[in-house]
Amino acid sequence: MELLEHTKLQVFTQDYPNIIELFDNLDIDYYCFGERTLEEACQKQNLDLQEVVNKVQLFLKENPNPDNFEKPSLERLLDFVEQIHVDIRNKLRDLKPKAPLFFKQRKHEKLQVELIKVLTILENQLGKHHKLEEEFSLPYFRNLQHEEMGKVTDFVKSYIGNLKQHLEIMKLEHEVIARQYHRIRQILDLYQGEGEGVQLEFLNDFKEFAKLLKVYIHTENNLVFPKVIELSKH
Repeated sequence: MELLEHTKLQVFTQDYPNIIELFDNLDIDYYCFGERTLEEACQKQNLDLQEVVNKVQLFLKENPNPDNFEKPSLERLLDFVEQIHVDIRNKLRDLKPKAPLFFKQRKHEKLQVELIKVLTILENQLGKHHKLEEEFSLPYFRNLQHEEMGKVTDFVKSYIGNLKQHLEIMKLEHEVIARQYHRIRQILDLYQGEGEGVQLEFLNDFKEFAKLLKVYIHTENNLVFPKVIELSKH
């Protein structure tokens, strides 16, 4: 690995999957912007570069990969993506009915309206994005894998068009989706109190949703897409 500060975030996450926990704690966006170097990520978040480098060095020292560590195959990653689509939909289904009950005081009425609005937008964006992936992107990616393995497939490549442009559009849609997530997080940060009843349930559900969303975007941007690009060269 090159100098840590010049290493891309996606290289860290590919080679040391558990490092995403450290990046999450530092609020470093490795999922949408895995192509940033550690130095660029620190500049974006106004973090002290040397301090972060020291933390990364310590993490790598204390968390070496097992001797039998293997990066997941594209087939396995695509299976995971399809499952996490379902998990995200289910978690959103849990969140929706609790959102109108989150802010109880009248002074928070505008926040309540915005929370419901942004959550609805997020659900719609994810629904459309996942539908396109399930109907076109993921089957095409599997097709590339099958061709590499010598399997015959009838999937029509022309549905995708220019692969590089297609992946860039997917990444941009991930950024748009992530912005809605961040806006909801900002709204919830304005809430004062420990939370109780439905509020506590919503906060816990949203925390689980956030984890799913980050893992989903990270898996596609940093693991699936690089493999797809490499396969397409063949």
